[in-house]
Amino acid sequence: SDRQLCSEEVQLREKHLSFNPTPRYNAFNTRVDLFKLIRKLRIIDFFSNKTITQIDNSIVKRDSNWIPPIPQNPLITAFESVVLRDVEKLENTKKQTFFNLTKQEKITLDTLKNDMEIIIKPADKGGATVIMNTEDYVKEVNRQLNDRNFYIPLKKDPTISIKNETDNVLKLAHEKEYLTSKETDFLRVQHP
Repeated sequence: SDRQLCSEEVQLREKHLSFNPTPRYNAFNTRVDLFKLIRKLRIIDFFSNKTITQIDNSIVKRDSNWIPPIPQNPLITAFESVVLRDVEKLENTKKQTFFNLTKQEKITLDTLKNDMEIIIKPADKGGATVIMNTEDYVKEVNRQLNDRNFYIPLKKDPTISIKNETDNVLKLAHEKEYLTSKETDFLRVQHP
């Protein structure tokens, strides 16, 4: 890169790309994770004493967003309320977090991340970090893509013909009963 790095940027670069700054606590993500856990516990509780009459041998399934009714098991309700109370306490507590970057390093990192004139990438070999001019990076990408020994431009977008071929294979597999209707629907892409 043409850009001269200041001493803080050099120090930061020496941490390498595998370095992870201390993340900030995210209350929303914590609540989403808690909701998913409670939902999973409710599902297990809901089906624990049920006899399953219809067995689906399909190898695929769509994600469900069904939420069982309030659990009958008081342990799940107690667990949910205790954990929710602890999460609320955590959100309302001014806990001191010790960051693994100094304030200056954080500013420097943000400056480097927002500098549109450079690209920061891991080196192909050796585990080093490479800083390139964005313009040089784009030129190199285009040079490689324009190398007709490795890349040939397509005359037209093949997406629709690939979708049609895939749909025909799925239809044939369904007709020969290699796939169930559910599996066929799951594998069919509506909007490629």
